[in-house]
Amino acid sequence: MLLRDGAFAAAAQAETSFSQPPSILSTKKSVLTAFPVHQVPFTVQYPILVFLQRILEIICFDYSSIAMAEVLKIMGWECAEAVELNRWKDEFLKKWEVFPIVENNKQPIGRLLKSIGYLRHAAVHRVQVNLEDLDQFFQDAKALALQLGDEGKMEKLSQLSQALQAIITELQSQRNSLKLTTEETLWALAVQRECLDGLEAATITDMNMKDRVYRYAAWRNVEKAIASCGVSFPAILNIAAESKALTSGPDKASANGSDFDDIYDVSDREDSFPKRHMLD
Repeated sequence: MLLRDGAFAAAAQAETSFSQPPSILSTKKSVLTAFPVHQVPFTVQYPILVFLQRILEIICFDYSSIAMAEVLKIMGWECAEAVELNRWKDEFLKKWEVFPIVENNKQPIGRLLKSIGYLRHAAVHRVQVNLEDLDQFFQDAKALALQLGDEGKMEKLSQLSQALQAIITELQSQRNSLKLTTEETLWALAVQRECLDGLEAATITDMNMKDRVYRYAAWRNVEKAIASCGVSFPAILNIAAESKALTSGPDKASANGSDFDDIYDVSDREDSFPKRHMLD
């Protein structure tokens, strides 16, 4: 036989003729990102902040009408609507040391007054806040109502605060569940993607191996066909060289080396024909 059987497998394993194109399955991007801090839509935030601002203005005016009547008279404040919330912050900070100590209120009055200042700023200037900030506004408003002795308003604030806290808890639970479900789905997809990548690589490798075997078999058949005519490869090459010499002249035929190399480039021969082996 012209080629040993083992040459086919060795050649197929050693060489690949097809370059592997980039696979759309091999691009992996992490689509799971940390959930952003949940922010309250302005359609919900604004009415809540306006409500808190309004009820705190009433609480502050009612307290001042008893404990700071002279201030109302001097400033000409006849109703709660006449005074902005931040003005109460300024007036109370002047007299914070005279505020009574409330047993169940652990929040410093100074911090509570700063909080209502932030609340008023967010309400007036439309500063978006998150759920945690909104809940803190409620807690501080309740603490200030308790400090100023308005239990009725504090109870109303407590009811709304509890409803808000229940909504926040439910939303957080839903988000955690959604995140867990998404992670599980993405892990499953990652496993499937790895399997598909492996199948893709194996398919391309198998294709390249079979292609090499087919091409070597085809060239062997060419050798057999030529050999069956009683003509060997060296004879064919000599005939071609002689023909080249007759048409071009001896000087031109040997200008770049031997006749053999002039007609058949070494790289062409190696690419076009398999290496010959001794007959068994």
